[in-house]
Amino acid sequence: MFKKSSGGLLELQSSDIIAVDVQDDKLQKAMTLGATHIVNAAKDAVERIRETTGGMGVDVAVEALGKPQTFMQWTLSVKDGGKAVMIGPSQAGFVGEIDINRLFRRKV
Repeated sequence: MFKKSSGGLLELQSSDIIAVDVQDDKLQKAMTLGATHIVNAAKDAVERIRETTGGMGVDVAVEALGKPQTFMQWTLSVKDGGKAVMIGPSQAGFVGEIDINRLFRRKV
């Protein structure tokens, strides 16, 4: 079930929201908009996400930058059976490499 948060964002009720960015000011803003956890991607974001989720990964990962680093983090942070959504435009000619069999076997 979705609800509208006080910051105007839609969020899943009773769910954790992990915000990932490299800028601390943006991460703090995300907390005011409803994020329950923050991860600075300048460090090992996938490892921190896994720690936060008890090793499972996230139910839904949204990639919004369209950069090679965030593309790879996005695919590695989703749990088995989770959803990976890419909304970030990338530069012309960008090719993201992905292990299709890994995603297929994990039902992402």
